Amino acid sequence: MKHAVCVCGDHAWRTATSGLIAIMDVDVAPRLDAWSISGHLKIKSGGRIYGRVLATLGKRKGGTGKTILLARAILDADGLVDHKDNDPTNNRLSNLRPVTIVQSNANRRGTSKTGAKGVTYARNGYQACCASEYLGRFKTVEEAAEAYRIRATEKWGAEFVNTKVGFAEMAAASSKGEKTDD
Repeated sequence: MKHAVCVCGDHAWRTATSGLIAIMDVDVAPRLDAWSISGHLKIKSGGRIYGRVLATLGKRKGGTGKTILLARAILDADGLVDHKDNDPTNNRLSNLRPVTIVQSNANRRGTSKTGAKGVTYARNGYQACCASEYLGRFKTVEEAAEAYRIRATEKWGAEFVNTKVGFAEMAAASSKGEKTDD
């Protein structure tokens, strides 16, 4: 069965069985034509996106019938694959990379109500922690966030350090025409 693929400039997209849209590179889309794509997304409080985009190559089409993450199918990877921007629908090659579990966790968005990953409210200010390592108390959230960013970069490297908390701030910034660092 041929699946409808829309080519839009340098990327293509395909609608999953759930109505979700999976974005990929133009040259990858034909390779996935025989695959069935499904998925689900939930946007939690604070704008965090949870979900998966899955691909299945049925036995009748020469596959194993196993369902795998679409990102793994695109990279033809056995291990973990990370979305640099944390958006599971963005499966462009430039957004995917093979990672270890530690690197994947470093790139996850935080859940802090302060708006900064690794920073929590403390009496008379804020405290920063990185992977259960206490970094100290600070007067402002910005100071605590900077302490987290420095320590996380030392531990995991700048490529994998994600200091964002949720997806909402990126959406808000893009709706105002502002640039984000993702």
